[in-house]
Amino acid sequence: LMQRGGPSAGPQQGRGAPVAVSFVKEVEVGKRKKPFENDVAQMMYGFGDARAPLPESIALVEDIVSEFVTQMTKEACKLSAKRGKKLALEDILLLVRKQPQLYYRARELNRLQKEVTNHKDQTAEVKRLGAGP
Repeated sequence: LMQRGGPSAGPQQGRGAPVAVSFVKEVEVGKRKKPFENDVAQMMYGFGDARAPLPESIALVEDIVSEFVTQMTKEACKLSAKRGKKLALEDILLLVRKQPQLYYRARELNRLQKEVTNHKDQTAEVKRLGAGP
């Protein structure tokens, strides 16, 4: 698979240059753990696939997503090490800053996580005071 550009764009890296996608591997169904198999199948269905996608398709999508998350995490860890600090959301945002959909989705998920945490804390406080259900 190639992204941005094509095979004739040349070996140089940069805008418009081809980027080889190294995370597409042969599917080895049944030889590894599949922790997100159900989640991936549901997401695939939500995006228009069959209700029960092929196991090979699920395994392929899961491999691609796992590799993406692993690579992003490694890169973010390198950035945080350069800063001399622990891994933080800012490291992830810096990596996806030129990809608006990823950038704004990451920010939105962080905002929602803070909202849920705040709500849980408030609920726990109400229960602690005995005024809640």
